[in-house]
Amino acid sequence: MPLSPQQVYEQHTDCQRILITGLGRDLVSHIIVEVLKFNNRKFSSMKDGEGEWNKEAPIAIFRDKQRANLPHYRHHIILLTGPVENGEASSYEMLVNATPKGGIVLYPESDAVLKSIGSKERADVQVIPYKTIPHEEKNGHVTLVTSTNEKFPIQLMGKQTLELLGAAKEILKKIGISSGQFYRGVASIKA
Repeated sequence: MPLSPQQVYEQHTDCQRILITGLGRDLVSHIIVEVLKFNNRKFSSMKDGEGEWNKEAPIAIFRDKQRANLPHYRHHIILLTGPVENGEASSYEMLVNATPKGGIVLYPESDAVLKSIGSKERADVQVIPYKTIPHEEKNGHVTLVTSTNEKFPIQLMGKQTLELLGAAKEILKKIGISSGQFYRGVASIKA
């Protein structure tokens, strides 16, 4: 039986809580979880009140399809993914406004609505835009290209996936995963 958002929060009060919202939440969560596993990091991952709970984990990743549940997770970091459906903008804005001091808001540069919500100045909250990760596409294969021009072939593809890889990289950087660890982890993900 799934836990309520309040119960999930109570089990993760000592964790850095990451909330992933929007239509891309499952894919970006999958990428983050796989990179954390590849790098032997402890974490909890909960979807709609169910999932992997590790009592020793310093981080917890939450996603929930019910917008009304999202404020109850009391996030430190929030990742917005688009597109925003009709009538959702105000609830996302209230959610982002609930980000505590020292918190982080990540938003896609490509989505005008989420950019307007995410980029607003909030006292002591860091805002980070994300965009499609640098890559090359050739003969139906995708290769990620690092800032030092290293290349990592991956099995993932698609415009939205490449944008969500940019989001995952930004979140993982904030929780201690280096660029090298990120690229090696993503390269290990099977399509």
